[in-house]
Amino acid sequence: FRSGQAYSRFWDGAALMVKVRGAWYQSVSSIFAFCTADESKSDEVDQWQELTIRLMSMLYASALHKVSTVRGGDFDLIDPGSVDIESLNYLAPRKLRCEILLQWVQLYFVDGIRRGLVDMPPPIASRAFHELSLGMVS
Repeated sequence: FRSGQAYSRFWDGAALMVKVRGAWYQSVSSIFAFCTADESKSDEVDQWQELTIRLMSMLYASALHKVSTVRGGDFDLIDPGSVDIESLNYLAPRKLRCEILLQWVQLYFVDGIRRGLVDMPPPIASRAFHELSLGMVS
């Protein structure tokens, strides 16, 4: 009985992590699909997308770390050295890293919209934010 229950819980947890990853992937890919095609902003869009990917990598790794039972479980990140050191130093001692990173991602999405790097209709932007929040509640 116990092994069956443990097996069931393991697969429930694994399925939820796949759901989290899918929701966050959908959110980011939706926003990237609406990045401006304006050639004068292409370098700025590239930098914005690269930092977004790094932040999402940190967010997913933090979520995995939160549910992991592996001692000292450091998960691979996409180029964390490109994130400014002040932000990393702020984040390091915090217990609510997922929540902080999610807030940073949301603020960065809004920043991209305001700077004209993302030209997204409000209903679709709302959906992208909804997908981000689905990842957190899963």
